[in-house]
Amino acid sequence: MKITISSEAFDDGRPIPAKYTADGQNISPPLSWTGQPAETKELSLIVDDPDAPTKTPWVHWVMYKIPSGAAGLAGPAQRRRDVLSVGGIFRRDRPAVVERLTAD
Repeated sequence: MKITISSEAFDDGRPIPAKYTADGQNISPPLSWTGQPAETKELSLIVDDPDAPTKTPWVHWVMYKIPSGAAGLAGPAQRRRDVLSVGGIFRRDRPAVVERLTAD
């Protein structure tokens, strides 16, 4: 199984444009994905910073409860907690959001 995720805002392996960072508008970039198995019930996406100078992963944001039929996220999510247009939930709670997801 290979799920592929991409963005029209930047090329694979290239830096994310400042518009999508805390130095810019701090919004999520447009994303699309393919390759989820037919039996997928829902999707989750964790965006972390593997080279952040912290002992634990630096989680920028998380999307979860994304319906399996969703093919991507066209518009930006930017508030602390947004319900996405595709269904699902966007969260930006650093740095311990991953541990709290199961509490929702």
